[in-house]
Amino acid sequence: MDVGCGRGGPGLWVAATVSASHLGVDIAPSALAHVHDRTRRADVADHMRIAGGTFDDLPWLTAALTR
Repeated sequence: MDVGCGRGGPGLWVAATVSASHLGVDIAPSALAHVHDRTRRADVADHMRIAGGTFDDLPWLTAALTR
């Protein structure tokens, strides 16, 4: 899980490099839209999940259940 994932950065690289499951969480809808686009272009959509949230309201359980 990468809280404050922004535009994907290291989490996207890890998902693409080692096929790791990854959950990117950010508060900014614009950042989530950007990382979603980058995830599709990098062909790692089946490894990477993206969710809106904050440090004090993490969506990890909901995202894990909807995978």
